[in-house]
Amino acid sequence: MTSALDSDKTRYLVVNKQGILTAPPQSEVAAVDEMSRDAAEAFARRMARYREANPGEVILDTEALSENNRDLRLSELLGIDDLDSFSPETLWKKRRFDPRMEVPLGTLYRDGTPTGTPYIRDLGSGNYGGEGVHGAYQGQSGSGKSIWLENFVLSTCAWHPPDKVNFMIIDFKGEASFLGFHTIPHIRGMVNDTGDPEILDRLAATLLGEIERRKRLLAAEQHRLGIGLPDAGKYLQFREMPKYRNELKPLPILIVLIDEASIFNDHYGSEFSKVFTYIVKQGRSCGVWIQLASQELQFLQAQPPLWAEMNFKSSLVVNSPSLSRIVIGDESAEDNVVKQRVKNYVKGGHIFWKFSGSDPVHLRAANNLAEYRKPGAPKASTGPAPSGSLSTFTLANEWDSADDTSSTAPTPSNAGSTNDGQIRTDRSEISLLIKKLSVPVDVDLHDMWTPPLRKTVTLHQLKAFGALQPASSLTDLMFPLGIVDHPMDHSQSLLSTDFTTNAGSVIISGTAKSGRSIALTTMIVTSALRHAPRMLSWVIVDQGGRLALTRDLPNVAGYANRGNTDMRERIFSEIQRVFTLRSRLFATHSLTSTAEYLQWRENNPQPADPYGYLFVAIDGWISLQNELKQDQATFGWVNGLGSLIEAGPSFGVHFAITTDNSAMDLPQVAQKAVSPFYLRGAENLPDAGTEAKKILKAYPVSQPGLTLSPRTHNGNKKHDVLKARFAVPVTQDIPEPTVAEIEHLEARDYSDDISQLCAQISQAATPDQRIPVLKPLPTDLPFQQIWPAWRRTQMRKTPLPGRPQRNIEIPLGLNNVDMTIAGLPWNPHPMLYSPHSLVLGRPQSGRTTLLRTIIAGILGSFAPHEAKIIILDERGGLARERRFLEREHYLGAYGDREDTQRILRAVLNEANRRAQTGTDIDETVEEQQTFFDGPTLFVLVDNIDGYRDNQGPSPKAASLLAEIIRLRTRVDIRVIATATHRGYNADSARTASPIAALDEVRAHILSLACGDDRTKIRDVRPENFLVPGRGYLISDLVPPAANGSPPVIQVAHFNGLKRP
Repeated sequence: MTSALDSDKTRYLVVNKQGILTAPPQSEVAAVDEMSRDAAEAFARRMARYREANPGEVILDTEALSENNRDLRLSELLGIDDLDSFSPETLWKKRRFDPRMEVPLGTLYRDGTPTGTPYIRDLGSGNYGGEGVHGAYQGQSGSGKSIWLENFVLSTCAWHPPDKVNFMIIDFKGEASFLGFHTIPHIRGMVNDTGDPEILDRLAATLLGEIERRKRLLAAEQHRLGIGLPDAGKYLQFREMPKYRNELKPLPILIVLIDEASIFNDHYGSEFSKVFTYIVKQGRSCGVWIQLASQELQFLQAQPPLWAEMNFKSSLVVNSPSLSRIVIGDESAEDNVVKQRVKNYVKGGHIFWKFSGSDPVHLRAANNLAEYRKPGAPKASTGPAPSGSLSTFTLANEWDSADDTSSTAPTPSNAGSTNDGQIRTDRSEISLLIKKLSVPVDVDLHDMWTPPLRKTVTLHQLKAFGALQPASSLTDLMFPLGIVDHPMDHSQSLLSTDFTTNAGSVIISGTAKSGRSIALTTMIVTSALRHAPRMLSWVIVDQGGRLALTRDLPNVAGYANRGNTDMRERIFSEIQRVFTLRSRLFATHSLTSTAEYLQWRENNPQPADPYGYLFVAIDGWISLQNELKQDQATFGWVNGLGSLIEAGPSFGVHFAITTDNSAMDLPQVAQKAVSPFYLRGAENLPDAGTEAKKILKAYPVSQPGLTLSPRTHNGNKKHDVLKARFAVPVTQDIPEPTVAEIEHLEARDYSDDISQLCAQISQAATPDQRIPVLKPLPTDLPFQQIWPAWRRTQMRKTPLPGRPQRNIEIPLGLNNVDMTIAGLPWNPHPMLYSPHSLVLGRPQSGRTTLLRTIIAGILGSFAPHEAKIIILDERGGLARERRFLEREHYLGAYGDREDTQRILRAVLNEANRRAQTGTDIDETVEEQQTFFDGPTLFVLVDNIDGYRDNQGPSPKAASLLAEIIRLRTRVDIRVIATATHRGYNADSARTASPIAALDEVRAHILSLACGDDRTKIRDVRPENFLVPGRGYLISDLVPPAANGSPPVIQVAHFNGLKRP
């Protein structure tokens, strides 16, 4: 740009410190008189009215002779005499009930010259004398559009009270416009960032919802008062009447100001015109006015139905004549035209208005960045100029970057400032006016814009709903989960699930990183905050490892991560045990609900059931299902869990499951027994409509936890489907992301915060408040650990009539189904079960150890005269036990390879003797076993698969054993034998084999680690258990687990030869 000093017409003077005037290149020409800064400025302003004439010509702008012919400041436009002492009520009260919407739009220009006169226009409804309610503005970069829009909002708010007019401001550029405006009570919603495209859909829903709300209000008030209220204008007219001022509550006009509206158009495409044409047509009558602003309005003109609804249009300076013609009908707003027309043209704030039936009006917006100067206030002195310095005389006004910086009263912060009019300061008129307008008002105003769902929801928001209060009753199973967005209702509600009214269990479906694990974590944490452990407990199967943060909560009874199959089996077995126990108790005591059961239990303690409502969390169903199906031993759990999901809620057992797709992933029996929550990537949704699927597909990866309200899954229209977001279980409020952050938003890991909260909850619980924690079967189980409890249980049993030995059971170890002590299968009626048992296992699997455990149980349960132990031990593994039993008088016989046949013949003879005495006995005597005498005989055979008919030193031993086993009359002789799985499979088909006899009489089988032979045993495939002494207990007297497999037993080991 050419400097004024480079012009050949430039004249400049230099004044030194002594006040001597020189006019280079001349020498000193005069001495300068001093004058005040106020006087100098006044003189300069008067001189500024004159323009340089051509030679011989003098031009005088007679209209400019008035001292007021200048661009008005914002406070002057508004008629505010003193902004420092301004009270908005002084302007509000005279217009509160005036139905007109007069607004000062700027300084009026005539023939390119400011008149110093505010231009005021009624932008209200044309039905009541206004210019119409909808408008459009265009202004390219640098034209001052942002400042003009700020002035429009401030001017409207300064002249009209918030109970008469409200604003909703949308700035799609995401810039710093309207900074601080949210504190003004008129502003009921601000959207200054649109990095999230979902905001655009939400905005349309908000506006449509507001129109419907106003229609309902008008109809309701018309019906209530019996007066005609066809539109908002008539409503305001009635409120103007003293009679109705207290009757009609305020219905403020809502002006929706959308800057950069073309972005909205780009997003919606052809739908933009349809949606906004509807909004402007409907909004006209109910007081929703639309003001659309953009750099160019060609996009709007291209949509005739919407363009025709714009009652007034305006254009700031543009660089194209065609853009000017589109808006105001001529080229007045084109930059070059304005330059030629306006004297001393400085770009910024020039705006041309086109109202119906009139020519364009040229106005100029006030520079609201200018610092406020009280009328008549003294100016700040910047001190004398340095010697030889040059100062350029300029006619620029406040919009110029070289504007005089001394227009404010001197303060320490602004004295000598050079930025007046360029940046906002505390003394800028916009800052002072915002501060003055930001006052509390005694009127109920309607908020339309709630925080969008891109803001991370936490427990902070849930607490605001009162959702974390302790459960109010035994039937209170409401779990607060997050927030549901209701844009059409301008509200948000609690996202929750109530297990007393839903299907009884829930499934959370979504792809990886969609937030499904966090959703399940939130469910566990919020339930722990609301429910005492004795009223609600969790067991957790965690395939992904993300629920480990919750494992120490006082409500968590069990946790199994991926790979911990022992604990997983323990949890599954516990679920089955509780279900079975409760189903029996419900039937026995005629209980009809879990709440009734829990109340009944208060007076009838059930030590075997420490739980209230038992919840099962499974994070990663597909992964779990694949693992279970890979192993024959666990395959049955897939359908077993499906049955529990379907039937469990009736007995207070509920499931919360995450999966990839939908309930279709579950076994068929469970698919209708779960209520769904869908996240991003969920597929095969049988209960979701097309719109819901579109929304889920569009959810961004950077915002996990976005979901839908389950009640609206089948909404037919876009806005019928309500979006929601699961909360992150942390207590702090997380700020909404900024514009810049949205563009580069990434999912954040809150693990540390969640862990800290869980630790706080855990530390607050006393030991007696915590739920007992499940433990898997131990790998090391000493016999002394189970014996005292077993003995107490046996002592409490009611004695059965008849033979005393009928009352005695022998302990084995722990049962994984319920972690109770398991014994050799037993039934009080000897004819209903087999007395014999077979232990199968490879070498080192714990077969001989089990025989020692049985010996210890016999020693502890029987006196020497009540039981005798006969040991057949060809390999000598029980030689030490033989000597001990002999010393304690329990040994009936000990047979090695040579003595086995002799001992077995003696046992058979004793069996026949007892059986012969029972000829023609009645059923009671047979049951009570009183028809014979003698001790219980335990025949312990180690490695029974080594006995072959007609082989070895005792060729008849096998047939003798088989005959003893097949005795139909129960004479209290019990064979307990060991063998390998291979030996069992080889001999079970041989009639003379003792193993075949054991199979024939349905002997109880304990299947330990099988080695390489996994041939099924009674439809059960054996396992290679890694822990010695662990195996399946296969018996007609022992019910299977929920997965259809027999229970797993960990056999106790007995160290040392002594009586327990």
